[in-house]
Amino acid sequence: MGTRIQCAQCHKHPFDVWTKNDFEEFEQFFNRVSFARNGSDRKEFNAIVEELGVKDLKGNDQRRAIEKALKQGKTIPFPELVVQQPRLSDAQRKKLQERRKAGKDVEVPSDAARLLGEQEVDLNNVEDPRTALMDWLRNSPTKLFAKAFVNRVWANYFNRGIVEPTDDLSLANPPCNEALMNYLTDGLIAHNYDMKWLHREICLSDTYQRSWQPNDTNLQDERNFSRSVPRRLPAEVAYDTLVMATADSKTNGNFREELNGHATTNTSPPRNAQRGQDYILAIFGRSVRESNCDCDRSSESSLLQTLFTRNDNELLEMLDRRDGWLSELDRSTQPKNAGDDRKLAAAKTRLEAAEKAMAKARKSENEKQIQAARKRLREAEQLVTSLEPKPTNPTGMNLTQIVDDAYLRTLSRFPNDEERQIALGYIENAETQIDGTRDLLWVLINTKEFIVNH
Repeated sequence: MGTRIQCAQCHKHPFDVWTKNDFEEFEQFFNRVSFARNGSDRKEFNAIVEELGVKDLKGNDQRRAIEKALKQGKTIPFPELVVQQPRLSDAQRKKLQERRKAGKDVEVPSDAARLLGEQEVDLNNVEDPRTALMDWLRNSPTKLFAKAFVNRVWANYFNRGIVEPTDDLSLANPPCNEALMNYLTDGLIAHNYDMKWLHREICLSDTYQRSWQPNDTNLQDERNFSRSVPRRLPAEVAYDTLVMATADSKTNGNFREELNGHATTNTSPPRNAQRGQDYILAIFGRSVRESNCDCDRSSESSLLQTLFTRNDNELLEMLDRRDGWLSELDRSTQPKNAGDDRKLAAAKTRLEAAEKAMAKARKSENEKQIQAARKRLREAEQLVTSLEPKPTNPTGMNLTQIVDDAYLRTLSRFPNDEERQIALGYIENAETQIDGTRDLLWVLINTKEFIVNH
């Protein structure tokens, strides 16, 4: 609903109309909803775990066994959100018992909740309190849900909402263009909350299609959408863009068709990640999900981001990885040797076995096994490296096509004539053409045009 009410949990909101009473009455819609890890039916849970043969296991051991059964395609217990019956206080329960003993009529005390700024709802007459809440979100005269939805979609396209911050739709923070907000809100409701209608309406607008290049009248305007304001890519998009820019054709094709590996599907960021995807996302300001405030995410540029794209080992490994574009170019120009290919395939099999042995040793927490597995893994890695094709100065590379591909991979456009000639000259004069291409790709990744949505 784009409404900040957390302050009212303890006291009257200092900058809004919400009181502590408003918070407590609204909270009633969720008090009866709880999370049941093992489902709502205990008998059904016991029957399933007995059938799986994991009844005698406890805690994490049982959960791991259930996860293993899931991968095997077996039926497992499923977590649920459970709506409980109204809870009575000790005083209410005692009063009801006394009335029953006296043979008097028994009335269950009212379990009242109040919609924000609107009517009261008796939850005793509602099987699921969330039903009343959802009906109100769709039909409320205040249109809080529709306004918040419109505002967030708008902010996704323009980097700022019609109301900014996007999660603060309050009387003290009016929209910069109220007529625009009302038009899109009423249209979304009239089209039965059709998200496609909203996205289409925005994308076909003159506002969305305006250039990022300012003129004399809108040079200083970053509030009224008179021009497109360049902004840094969101963390997840920046990571996925780096992956696609450096990956080979096969990996790129799979990445476009499958969701596995996309940063946007990673929903549980660990704290203090030191390597890999989570480390890169942290650098670019992804939320650590410690709160639901928009301030938990950063879209600002930083020195650390610049250092990462210039010389961080993670970025350099992306450029030179086995399933990378540069490796693909190098392989396509190397003369084939069947014997070398067989040796390399055997070495890679040995490396996979060493990696599995290392994972098993770490689980055992046996230091001797870990040391032995680490030595075996290091030897396997060295063998693979020694057998992999070395960079050469190959002939037959279509340098013009390579330069065009590098620009399309990074900047989503072809180079102009001057850019193409500079790039061609650099690659031709490099120690090897693969080295020159690597430098070109590195340079393009480090341009503002690559990391900025314009």
